[in-house]
Amino acid sequence: MKKVARIPMLAVLLLPMLLACGSDSASIQGTDLGPDVLTGDTVGDALLDGTDSVDPGTPPPEFSAQLATSLQALLDEHVAFSPDPGLTLTVRTADGAWWTGAAGMSDIAAGKAMTGDSQFRVGSNTKPIVAATVLQLVEEGKVTLDAPLTTYLPEYAEWSDITVRMLMDMRSGLPEYLGLLSLVLQLVADPTVPVTPQEILQAVREAPRDFPADTAGKYTNSSYLVLGLIIEKVTGNAADVEINARIIQPLGLAHTYLDMGTLVNPDLAQGYIDFSLAGPALGLPSSTEGLLPDTEYTDGLLIGTNLLHPTVNWTAGALVSTSRDMAVLIHALMDGNLLKPESIVEMKKTVVASLFNGPVLYGLGLQTRTTPQGDVYGHGGLNFGYQAATYFFPDSGVTISHLHNFLLDSYDSFQNEMMSLILAGGEPAFTPCLAPADFYKTYDTGAYLNVAFKGRVNGATDEPRIQGNASLRLATADGPLPFTGIFPSATLGSSAAGPNITITGYGLDNDTDADVVVTSLVLSETLFAGLDADGRKDLAVANLGDMFLLVARAWYAEGSTTVVDRMCYKAVSDYQRVGEARVCAQVETLPGKGDMLRVFGSIPYLDDPVKVAGLLGQIGIPACSCLQTDATWAACE
Repeated sequence: MKKVARIPMLAVLLLPMLLACGSDSASIQGTDLGPDVLTGDTVGDALLDGTDSVDPGTPPPEFSAQLATSLQALLDEHVAFSPDPGLTLTVRTADGAWWTGAAGMSDIAAGKAMTGDSQFRVGSNTKPIVAATVLQLVEEGKVTLDAPLTTYLPEYAEWSDITVRMLMDMRSGLPEYLGLLSLVLQLVADPTVPVTPQEILQAVREAPRDFPADTAGKYTNSSYLVLGLIIEKVTGNAADVEINARIIQPLGLAHTYLDMGTLVNPDLAQGYIDFSLAGPALGLPSSTEGLLPDTEYTDGLLIGTNLLHPTVNWTAGALVSTSRDMAVLIHALMDGNLLKPESIVEMKKTVVASLFNGPVLYGLGLQTRTTPQGDVYGHGGLNFGYQAATYFFPDSGVTISHLHNFLLDSYDSFQNEMMSLILAGGEPAFTPCLAPADFYKTYDTGAYLNVAFKGRVNGATDEPRIQGNASLRLATADGPLPFTGIFPSATLGSSAAGPNITITGYGLDNDTDADVVVTSLVLSETLFAGLDADGRKDLAVANLGDMFLLVARAWYAEGSTTVVDRMCYKAVSDYQRVGEARVCAQVETLPGKGDMLRVFGSIPYLDDPVKVAGLLGQIGIPACSCLQTDATWAACE
């Protein structure tokens, strides 16, 4: 066994800092958003129609049929290989053609399919719309960017060293209110009760600053609650009314509103949470799950739609929208339809802020991200059961927005593949790879781990590794349960049996003091020999090594948060029962570095400690291994 170096620090990476929106139902019908919300003005109608022109006679450009087919195949395949129940995607190409697609389920229990009109809690995708509202007030002379916030809110005298700009670009030093455990427990105690931003900010006032204003950058939702109060103070209107009048109605965003928790929205997709990851990541011990009132589950996933009252996140992230509306918003913002050029210049001025314990370039409510397709402008967003990403790619002129009803996952590989398809105009031969309807096994005399993985194969020494997408579900006597497998990647390796590929994913352990759980699926070169015409193959005692499962608890070395020095196996493949594998595409040899790997597995799961130790002993692997002083691994003493 070789050294396992630099495992992702999940407990830090999954901070609550981007959980920037509320969760509750709301409705477009009978809203208090004001008249004509469904029509907007001429510019808004043109943007939604795809014409990008104020001339209603201009026909919209036609979206490429080949690209539309390829993107729909990508969405279908993403649902097959990720934990997402469903998602929607909107694309605007450089010539102004629009396309929206959807895949998967909006509501699992009800069997309701996702559609292009499905709405989501878009989390911090709220921030660009709030920032645009503030910048319009700057243009009107009602707000000054570099004025102290106390110019408008004198009641917060202790924050007089914080300016409006510092609130907008995350240099305020205000602590994250979703990181205050006592406050979060209070907020989840009764999600039917609205809360005011003043009540939340009182808890922020009582907590220590993260740093003195303007001495560092750190993402915090607290700053955007203060901005909401400034909007109300200088306009005399409620923030949701002002945002609606200034941004939503002019752009004709018919399915977008700041949720105040007073409405019921039948088009709002249910949001799902894997609490085994999201709970501890939020700083909440596993016992907290039992304190949540009126919890509902589907297939082991916590339904997060109504976990918090939406007013909790207000102008920090209570926006409800569609991928189409979000793409229209970012395109209009970047195209100069909402702000003057000098305001856009200010918006794009970035500072380095800490986000997920890593640096991000943050402007005035706008993120700048580096991607393989060039630097992009936009914002990501998380909510309890939702994730959102909306970006403009200036190098290609493409705008995208993809919304997902699951927390928590990583979507970089999905977005990169999507952009590659868009820039190539589609791929005629792209057929989605899906698991056969009869493939995944259910509990019989024991559990099965049902696995799907899609991603590029990394070389043995590649760092950082290219991540893929994975779905891991444990079929038990009590029904399906989510399993640890976030940040999945596939890496070439070798053993005494020959070359192999190891698919690795990570998770948290609520049962012991282990720092991380590592799930590994070892695919040997023999797996790819003897597949049937559909790429399927039984896994039994005679060929157990074709696809072998190892699940280990791991502990970091003292003083480290990434390097492991102890591992103990908790589960392996059960050689006494038959499983199955399926590999997509016709391959007869082990894929090489850079190749796309798509593989499904239904693996008999063995977690009896005595049997696990016995099976590992037969193949020469200690049940617990420790890193030695000479950097080798051996059985722990």
